[in-house]
Amino acid sequence: MLELLVVLAVVAGAACVLTARWTIYVLILRMLGRAPWCPTSALLSLERHMRKRDRLTQKVLVQSRCVERDGANGLCLWSTPAGSFWVPDRPESGSALADMISEQSFNQYGGPDKGVRCGDTVIDCGANVGVFTRHALEAGASLVLALEPSPATAACLRRNLSAEIEAGRVLIFEGGAWSSEAVLTMNFGDSPSGDSVLETNRKDRRCGAAVPVAPIDQIAERFHLEKVDFIKMDIEGAEREALQGAMGVISRFQPRLAISAYHLPDDPVCLRRLIEAAQAPYRCTAENFVLHFRGYRHGRVSPEVYLFEPLGKPQPDSAEATLS
Repeated sequence: MLELLVVLAVVAGAACVLTARWTIYVLILRMLGRAPWCPTSALLSLERHMRKRDRLTQKVLVQSRCVERDGANGLCLWSTPAGSFWVPDRPESGSALADMISEQSFNQYGGPDKGVRCGDTVIDCGANVGVFTRHALEAGASLVLALEPSPATAACLRRNLSAEIEAGRVLIFEGGAWSSEAVLTMNFGDSPSGDSVLETNRKDRRCGAAVPVAPIDQIAERFHLEKVDFIKMDIEGAEREALQGAMGVISRFQPRLAISAYHLPDDPVCLRRLIEAAQAPYRCTAENFVLHFRGYRHGRVSPEVYLFEPLGKPQPDSAEATLS
């Protein structure tokens, strides 16, 4: 018994030392200017948040399993705590799906006050297999326009939301958001959540299909959207291009925005400047942050997602939000 207590004490002590080391490290990054827009309180809780997120992702993964394969189309059906999802059959598809599910538990793209609200028309850029699209519908969205450029992933998206598509609650654009109309090469990896038209230097990357991209302004007009209340973007570094192609929609409708801000080193600064240049005033906040560790000399801390709230648009008070 005494030996067990000693072992537990050593493990607890080592954990405390490790936590203290990382806390000091991220504070040094702040002093070096490598943690822009990240408050001290968030830095101090960063490791705890990342560990909690990892634990939840692992819990979801343990409770999930592949129950069916469509070999002809390279797809597999996963049963998860959040329901069943078709995903491309790749080595890291299960882990990627578990991570996307855990994101919703942490309100990655905004909670009830800053996220999707009842009656919203939503544009989901980087819809992947539909985890956030389904979440938006459950939060009360009346219509979701889901954009997904990867052909295999878009096929999964259609399968996962077939009933909602049939009911007219989900529209699909099999392409990406960009600053102009073009055809780009989609690079595939072991995880379907990392397919990108930008990143080509990772070892697991392999060139794939040519995919269409277009400005959100044109896509919204093509689908005859009468309003846009919320836009979510998680598109592997293409957020700045997509925002440049969405300035008309942003200026006209002043939607709430949830924009991933961690893919490129200068995203935290660049994305804020783009929104500041829009013809609509916004307040920017970030609730979750991520540590990019590339050796002690090259680390940085970035907001995971910027949440932009329009200042010139009336917001529901807390009582109305509760009732909705």
